[in-house]
Amino acid sequence: MIRRTDVMITEREHVATNDMFFGDVARIIEQARAYINHAADQTMCISYFEIGRMIFEKEQEGKVRAEYSLDVLTGLSEYLTDRFGKGFSKTNLKNFRKFYMVYSPAVEKIEINDRNVNIYPIRQTASAKFNVFKLSWSHYQILMRISDEKVRVITMGETVGRYSEAYQKEITKRMNEGAVE
Repeated sequence: MIRRTDVMITEREHVATNDMFFGDVARIIEQARAYINHAADQTMCISYFEIGRMIFEKEQEGKVRAEYSLDVLTGLSEYLTDRFGKGFSKTNLKNFRKFYMVYSPAVEKIEINDRNVNIYPIRQTASAKFNVFKLSWSHYQILMRISDEKVRVITMGETVGRYSEAYQKEITKRMNEGAVE
């Protein structure tokens, strides 16, 4: 028997109480990790959207139609790959631009002060202006392939509903398998 505030409890009751407590603590950690992963997904989508906007505007430079001889993507790809490593191929940069072009009607443009480009102004306005990004970048890459806007919006809505529930389960599964730390 274990003595606890002048009340005698059995060893079995003590173990059961600890199991519930441990489980509650574990659930908090799981929820925090799922939230962090979702926040990272949203931040990447916001970043890719903004990069796409910047590429689009640079290529247009005030013109109605971009000049295709201006090859911003090759130079930017080389620069970003040298600086940050993988993930910034010309194809990926085209996808960022397409992401902006497809979703810009649904998102207000962020005003960024001249060359003072950093993640903090984006993060501060994310909840208000970028609440549209509820899925991962992988989801948006697939959704952008749907040319019919109505079908894309319906599919996105269905995916968001399934994603929020499935996301929690998938993250928990990956953590249990050791794939996510």
